[in-house]
Amino acid sequence: MLAVALGAVLERHLERAAPADIGLWTLRGLEVLEPLLKSELRSGTLLLNAGERLLAARPLPPAVAGDAAAPALAQGLAALFEAAWQASPCCGRPGRNGCCAAASRNCSTTSTPTAAT
Repeated sequence: MLAVALGAVLERHLERAAPADIGLWTLRGLEVLEPLLKSELRSGTLLLNAGERLLAARPLPPAVAGDAAAPALAQGLAALFEAAWQASPCCGRPGRNGCCAAASRNCSTTSTPTAAT
């Protein structure tokens, strides 16, 4: 499910977004549920921290065209989501669907270009 959703975002994004950006935007959705979580991108690796403690790290897939990076990106994000569920009751309460919804909302709002005023 996550791979299909990420593939759609990567394929249809108005301005081509790198898989790294999509991954980071998605992961930051968990921060809405649990403010102690912090995600970052460092040297081609997505990191998920709880305060100063590293919970998990996953390398990003190589940059490829279109939605081809989606399966590998989804696999890495799924592992990071699992670490968040294990570490945070705030992420555990809404369940996997709730976490995915928060991540999806954050990715959508971050990646959608705003109209010039």
